[in-house]
Amino acid sequence: MTGVIPNFAMAFWGFDAGKSLVRFSHDIPDASVPLSMTQISIAGGISALPQTVVMAPSERIKCLLQVQANVVERGGTAEYAGMVDCARRLYATGGIRSIYRGTCATLLRDVPGNIAYFGTYEYVRRTVAAAQGRDSAELSFGAIIV
Repeated sequence: MTGVIPNFAMAFWGFDAGKSLVRFSHDIPDASVPLSMTQISIAGGISALPQTVVMAPSERIKCLLQVQANVVERGGTAEYAGMVDCARRLYATGGIRSIYRGTCATLLRDVPGNIAYFGTYEYVRRTVAAAQGRDSAELSFGAIIV
């Protein structure tokens, strides 16, 4: 739970920033003009950048602790006492580079994943809105979930 809320917060903030960048790069100053699905997908890919900057350290720590759990399960000894201890030791041994190690791999996963996620999200929003004869901006939370 410690990573889910900031992860989605950064993803949706990044998606909004991505849409702004797409509008700027395609000279679409009017926010009421809907973006194409390709443009939405590009914005989704852009959303992975700030999301990864924030989430990569916790991903690295999570992976190290998962590997450690397997080692302990097989009779080995624990190297880290928990998330904070792991972060401190990573920083002490390799600085910020050690904490962000694996970020490229995370981006290789998150960019296409966010393209698919936000492309699908927007497609479903538009489809539901069209079925209800409404604009997708007018949909309520309940209409999107149901």
